[in-house]
Amino acid sequence: MASSNRIPSELNASIKELFKRKGRILLKCPVRMETKSERTENKVLVFTAFRLYIVAAKIPSKIELQFNYVEIYSIESKKSNQLRLLIGERIYTVFSLDTESSDVDVMIGHIGTMIKNIFPSTLLGDIVRKIDVVPPERLKQLYDSIESGAKMDIGPCGGFSKQYACMCDCLGLPYREEVAWDVDTIYLSHDTKELVLHDFDHLEVRDLVPIIAALEHNTWFTKLRVSNIKLTSDANEQILVVLRRNVALEAIYFDNTGIKGDFVHKMSMALIANSQTSLHTIDLSNNLIEDKGFTSLVGIITKVIQGLVQFVNGTHTRIFFVLSFACLVFNFCCILHGFETKCFSQTIIFFA
Repeated sequence: MASSNRIPSELNASIKELFKRKGRILLKCPVRMETKSERTENKVLVFTAFRLYIVAAKIPSKIELQFNYVEIYSIESKKSNQLRLLIGERIYTVFSLDTESSDVDVMIGHIGTMIKNIFPSTLLGDIVRKIDVVPPERLKQLYDSIESGAKMDIGPCGGFSKQYACMCDCLGLPYREEVAWDVDTIYLSHDTKELVLHDFDHLEVRDLVPIIAALEHNTWFTKLRVSNIKLTSDANEQILVVLRRNVALEAIYFDNTGIKGDFVHKMSMALIANSQTSLHTIDLSNNLIEDKGFTSLVGIITKVIQGLVQFVNGTHTRIFFVLSFACLVFNFCCILHGFETKCFSQTIIFFA
């Protein structure tokens, strides 16, 4: 195990004991970590399949900080012995003990390889938003190492079960074996690309959150059916995260879910922020989304520039075709179904 030979045997044994119930240790690296006082302290970075731990170099060992890999926003290394990670709003800077060693490259390569194993169909840059390693030749070597080190087998349904396990770890929620089995076995055998949350309604409502979260970078499923389920605020928030990042979903069904105008507004903002969305069908039937919700839909329509856009409300259906013309103008008619029906028209211009 790289760099573990420089960890004193007693400390090494203490770390192993600490991680007996936390998953298999894949890499350990002793480092010097910058503190708030601009000093450095001895730490050990411990890497598992989904998580990075910062452990105090003391006996008995103690975990001081920990992060799931998907929480890493940026990776920076301007010097061969320096690694800087941006996680949340805080920067963590560590230095390898040996200025001539390749420990930093090994750590960056491990993070990248683990992420690619979890999200094999997604570019590393779509998970870690910024990777700044100099010189460029070093960065290229790292990318080559990550690609060669990642497992070639994507796994059933675009690797959904691995992504589900990762999100359970990230959100601190229990991993349910039956979820992975259902997707890996039943969904795969039927070759279905529609994830139906009702298939998991025997679970607690909170257990649906990591199932939804697993779609964030999944490229197998093209439809999500939430129909007839009243979700928690955490689950709704996770749906917004998925819509903001997912590139494969083409249809989503919210019929009879109790969503309101505020959620539709947030959904619109999420889709507008996603420059690569493939979404062309949204079902909002049997929900009182009110004027605010309908107004927000205009933003979605102006965002989606290809395919069929279909909004459903009550018994009224409006189908919109967005063609690949340089400029397309048509009337948009929204119908609010409640105690009274209101209709209005608005001209929308599409630039393809």
